[in-house]
Amino acid sequence: MAEDLLNRLVVEHAFDIAYSEDAELGHAFAVPFEHVIGGRNIPVIPFFTNVYVPPLPTPRRCAALGRAIGEIIKGRKERVALIASGGMSHFPGTKKYLSPEFDFDRWLLAQFEAGNTDALLNMTGTQLDEVGNTELLTWAMMFGAIGRQPGTLIDYIPTWHHGLAMMRFLPEHAAQAPSTADHGPMYGGFTFKNQGFQFYKHPPAEAYGLNRLLFEVRHSAELRERVIENLDGVAAEYDLNAQQRRAAEELISVGKGGLVSDHVGPLVEAGAHPLQALMSLHVIFSMSHQAKPPVASGRTH
Repeated sequence: MAEDLLNRLVVEHAFDIAYSEDAELGHAFAVPFEHVIGGRNIPVIPFFTNVYVPPLPTPRRCAALGRAIGEIIKGRKERVALIASGGMSHFPGTKKYLSPEFDFDRWLLAQFEAGNTDALLNMTGTQLDEVGNTELLTWAMMFGAIGRQPGTLIDYIPTWHHGLAMMRFLPEHAAQAPSTADHGPMYGGFTFKNQGFQFYKHPPAEAYGLNRLLFEVRHSAELRERVIENLDGVAAEYDLNAQQRRAAEELISVGKGGLVSDHVGPLVEAGAHPLQALMSLHVIFSMSHQAKPPVASGRTH
C-alpha cells in the first residue's frame, strides 16, 4: 500500500513525494503508537510533513495532498484510520514558550466542531507560526482526505506550555452538542501581524555547522561526550565561529540545573533553529540526570 501511494501520488496526482526505507521516527509518531495503537499489530504508513522549517507547505496544499491520499485509499481493500498527530498552540525553544494562545485554540476547535475546516485552510503558514499552530498542517492533510465534516471534541487541555486537543471525525458521529463556532471574536481575539515568520525562521546558511552539530548531538552518545570533554575540538570540527562556539557552551551548562529552555536563547541568536536547539539540549541534559543503578544489598564480592 505504501508503494502504491508513493507511485500514484507522484504519477497521477503530481506530488513529488520523497521516501525513505529507514527513517527514524520521533515523538510525533511515538505518541500515537503508544497511546492509540498500543500493543496491537497494526501496519502503519508514516507521513512526514515539514511544519517547522520555512518555507512551509500551505494548508491548502496539505489538504490537496490529503485529498489525493484519500482517493487512493478509497480504491483499495484495506480499512484505514487516518491519524493527524500535531499539537496545538506551543512555541518550544522560543521566548513565547510559556505563553500559548489558548483562546485561539478554542476558537479553532469550535470551527472544527461545526465542520468549518476552511478556518484552518484559509490561513497562511506565517499566521500559523504566530499562534504556535504550524503542526496543524497535518490536520489540514486529514481534512483534505475526509472533507468538510463536523467533529467531536474529546478534550482540550491547556498546559503551562502547550494546548493539547483530541478530536475525532467519524461520518456516523455528527457533533452532538450545539457548536460555539458563531460565538466569540474572530481568531479568539488574536490579532495577526502578518510580518513573516516570527518564531520559526529558516536557519541562516552560515549557521549550517551549528545546526548540524545540534542534530548529530541528538543521535550520538560519543559526540555528546566529546562536547563535554573537548568543546574546542568539536567547535573546530564543525567550523563554528566565535559566537557559535560561545553558544555551544550551553550544551555543557545545561547539565548544571535550571530549566532546559533557559539555555536556548544564545543558540538561537547564533543561528540555531529553536526547536532543534531545545531538543538537543534535552538529550544532553539527560546525561546528567540518568537513573543511578540500585545499591546492592547483602554480601559484597
